[in-house]
Amino acid sequence: MLTVGLAVQAAGLGWIGLLASPDTSYPTLVLPLVVTGVGASMAIPVVQRAVLNGVAHEALGKASGVNNTTQELGGAFGVAVLVAAFTAAGSYATAATFVAGFTTAMGVCATLAAAAALVALLIPGGERPASEQAAEPRSDDAAAPA
Repeated sequence: MLTVGLAVQAAGLGWIGLLASPDTSYPTLVLPLVVTGVGASMAIPVVQRAVLNGVAHEALGKASGVNNTTQELGGAFGVAVLVAAFTAAGSYATAATFVAGFTTAMGVCATLAAAAALVALLIPGGERPASEQAAEPRSDDAAAPA
């Protein structure tokens, strides 16, 4: 599911980059924006589940914190990379130069999402071992009188 989500997101981002022009209207971009959002919505929860299923129950808090930290750092790094791509190919001087930078940035973004989809193929699937799942406290156990 992660690979599919990232591939859908990459397709949406690439589609936005292909449609962008000084004359592009917002309604033209609605469907590619929806595709991009659907891809991200498919990928993000899968990553969180994979991270949390990949550690012992005692380490869930640390794994969650590391996951959140890497998402924040990745977002900041991603913005920096896309700003660099935009400024290398375009500027705010005219609509044409803005679109040149924007399409370059969208191309880089789509390429990174596609590369992430390929890397996701290498992530082993699987659940936490049954012995660890059985050791987790259940909500109905906590509510039972002592």
